[in-house]
Amino acid sequence: MPVTQTLENTTKKDQHVYQGDNRWYRIWYLRKLYFNILVKQLPKLGFVNAARTQFPFAFKDAIAPPSLSVEFTNYCNLSCTYCTSPLNLRPKGLMSDYIFDRVVEGIVDCEVKRVRVIGNGEAGIHPNYKEYIKELRRVTSVISLTTNAKFNKEAFIYDTIDAGFDQLNISVDSDNKNSYEKLRVRGNFEKLVGDLKKLKEYKDGKKSKTMINIRVMISPEDFDRQKEIMDFWKPFADVISKQYVIDINDLHTDTFATDARNGRFPACSLPFKTLDIQWNGNIPLCSYSFKQSGLPEGVLIGNIGKTSLQEIWNGPLIKQYRDAHRSRNEASMPLCNNCMGT
Repeated sequence: MPVTQTLENTTKKDQHVYQGDNRWYRIWYLRKLYFNILVKQLPKLGFVNAARTQFPFAFKDAIAPPSLSVEFTNYCNLSCTYCTSPLNLRPKGLMSDYIFDRVVEGIVDCEVKRVRVIGNGEAGIHPNYKEYIKELRRVTSVISLTTNAKFNKEAFIYDTIDAGFDQLNISVDSDNKNSYEKLRVRGNFEKLVGDLKKLKEYKDGKKSKTMINIRVMISPEDFDRQKEIMDFWKPFADVISKQYVIDINDLHTDTFATDARNGRFPACSLPFKTLDIQWNGNIPLCSYSFKQSGLPEGVLIGNIGKTSLQEIWNGPLIKQYRDAHRSRNEASMPLCNNCMGT
C-alpha cells in the first residue's frame, strides 16, 4: 500500500503544511469515518483502546499492543505510480503458516483488540487468505482489510463480505478510466466499478455489518475535482474518505511534496498504539522508519518468529521512543526528526 497522509490546512494544490500532531484537526477532517467507527467498533474496542489512537499521551503506556497491522504478503497485483511496492525495496514473499501461527499466538496472549490486514501488497493474493482471515476473526474483536479491490474471481467479492470484516477499506483513484489506469498500472476501471457495485449489493442484501469505506487517493492533478470524484464513488460505499498522496520517496510523480524541515519532531502516536508485522515476521519500530533510516525493512525491533509479541512491545528501543515522545526529548528519538508523524 502507498505511504500517504492527510493534507491539512490546505487551500491550494501547491501548498502543503502537514501537522502530524494536530489531532483535533484530524478528527474533524475524518469525522464521518471516525463517527462510523465509533458507533460500530467502540463497544468491541473499549473507550481507552479507541481513545489511545488519537490521544496516547492521555493514558499510561499499554502493557500489550492495542492493535496490530499484519502483512500477508508484499506482492501486489497492481503497480501504482506513487506506491513503494513496485520499487522492491525489501524482499518479496508470502507469510508462512509458522509466522501466522505466531501472530495468532501473540494476539491471544496479549488480548489484542484490533487487527488490520494491510501491508505493502494485496492480502488476497496469499493462497491461505481465507483461512488466515477466518482464524483472525476468531481471536480478535475488530478486524479490517485494506484492499485495491482488484478481484480476480467473482467469488472473492462475496467471500470478502462473508469473512465478517468490521471495516473494509477500498483504495481507489480518480473517477474515470484514463486517470485511474494511468495511476493504477494493470488496473481495469470498468471492472472495478462493476465489482464494487456487486460488493455493495451483496453486502446490503446479506444485511452485513461490514462497513465499506472507499478511500479516494487525491493527487495534485485531481485536487480541484475532489468533491466531484468523491461523489462518484459514494453509491458504492457506506462512508467516503480521502487521502492526499505524499511524495515521501522522492519519486517526483503526481504527488504532493512534504514539508521538509530539519528539527521538526511531530508528536507521534504510532509507538503507543500499534505494531506492524511484515510477511516474514519482522517488526519495525514504526511504518516510517524505513524512510527515516534508509533501511528497506525499517529499524527492526524484533521478529515474531523468534520473540514473543509481548517482549517486542516492551523492548528497550520502542520504550525509549515512547518515553522520548512523552518528555519531548528530541535527542532520544533521532529517527523522528523531520518525519511525517501520525
